[in-house]
Amino acid sequence: MDEAAAIVLQTRIAVLCGHLNVLHSQLVDTIVEALDGDLWQQWGIRSPDHWLAWQTGLSPARARQLVDTARRARELPATFAAFADGELSVDQVVTVARHTPTHNDAEVCELAKSATVTQLRTSLSRYVHPLDPPPQVSAPELSGDQRDHLVSGFDDDGRYTMHVNAPAHHGAIIDQAVREARDALFNAGQPDVTWLDALTEVCNRSLGTIASPSRRDRFRIYVHLDTDSAGGPAHAWLNGGPQLPDSLLQVLCCDGIIQPLWHTVRHPQCRPAKHTPTPPANRSTPAGSTSPPPEREQQRR
Repeated sequence: MDEAAAIVLQTRIAVLCGHLNVLHSQLVDTIVEALDGDLWQQWGIRSPDHWLAWQTGLSPARARQLVDTARRARELPATFAAFADGELSVDQVVTVARHTPTHNDAEVCELAKSATVTQLRTSLSRYVHPLDPPPQVSAPELSGDQRDHLVSGFDDDGRYTMHVNAPAHHGAIIDQAVREARDALFNAGQPDVTWLDALTEVCNRSLGTIASPSRRDRFRIYVHLDTDSAGGPAHAWLNGGPQLPDSLLQVLCCDGIIQPLWHTVRHPQCRPAKHTPTPPANRSTPAGSTSPPPEREQQRR
């Protein structure tokens, strides 16, 4: 190995990373400005991280990390000063902001300057410190608390994620509803029922109570099936969501409703046909929870 060439390359990387760190710091400062002035509150925007993902092209998970980091900018002045000087990377600052209490800002900042992200995650995740008390706000259990939010969506791997921050009385309702559903499934003969099974059961019950046909169709879960794959295997995906693996597609096709849609070159609009029930199989999908894919759907865009 040419050691001299390696040193020159590593020096160039260090300079580039310094510039990149400064730019990331400026991006976080911009997020702080958006939070302070509520500039992210625009039509159709659900949350600050939703706005940031839209503006930057970042993934929802990455946008959420940066927003959470920006919220701690004033609490960690030493860390964010080093960030602005290019001494810390954005991943180092994200890790510090996630774990570090305000009174340990300076010492953790010095540690971060000489530690990798993995080392920081290992050391800070085990760091024991008293949690700062939540800010006191008037009538926090009623409405208007800025901490109240529910963020959900599909990540880069096609997995569904959800994060809830709710007042105590809403949390108690959610908790008891999931507990009751889990107990009901267990007593119905599912000894291995999970908390995720219980949450899904609560949602299935809600969808199952819809009496209006038009409203039921509005909140039906559609799975699209593309069979025009030049002789290859069919592909399926959730409406507005990720692609589904073949194993899950087979489960969803067991028992449900087929609504064929045709796309033509001259008339590209979808033309729905009559609902056709699929034959039940050994394993069925709970009523109201899914609408399996159409028997034939050709997508030409």
